[in-house]
Amino acid sequence: MRISLEEFKSQIRSDYRKACEKGDIYSVVSDRFCNANDIRTDNIAEAVEMSQSDGSNIVVCTTESLHTGWIWEAISINQQKRLPLSIIALNNGLEQSNASIIKMLNTNKGAKSTSIVSVRGDDYAALCQTLEKQFSLARNSQLSITIIDECNKSVEPFANWIVEKGIETRDVIDKINSELGH
Repeated sequence: MRISLEEFKSQIRSDYRKACEKGDIYSVVSDRFCNANDIRTDNIAEAVEMSQSDGSNIVVCTTESLHTGWIWEAISINQQKRLPLSIIALNNGLEQSNASIIKMLNTNKGAKSTSIVSVRGDDYAALCQTLEKQFSLARNSQLSITIIDECNKSVEPFANWIVEKGIETRDVIDKINSELGH
């Protein structure tokens, strides 16, 4: 579905406002691609269990941990039963690098039915494209793991992206911030 440039700008302004209210852009972008009946959680064990019991909707789990134990658990279960599960791991830069995790998972035979990608958290367009694709795979019962790199809880990188891409001026961003009391 094609939208006009003004509709696109309006959508970006709306996402920016929501990101300011929620405190991050990741949940705003993932909300865009979730259906009303999809299940949201931040507990990986709960997400794995729910994805096994409710195959009609995807379970979206956002976690700030890149600990690989839960990834192996999800992959192991996915080998037995396709999971309608999409995991979004926010890399705060303190843990193992995304590249090493992705390399390790992609060399494991059990991970072949799992889509594992990394995306920069400060690139709004890439976030949208990646999460839309990953959620689509999850809807087709393929475990999807998205590792968001360069993430922080500030919406300033999103504001900078909006200005850099010429979508809005810094004055418009400042006005939105002022309206929201930021």
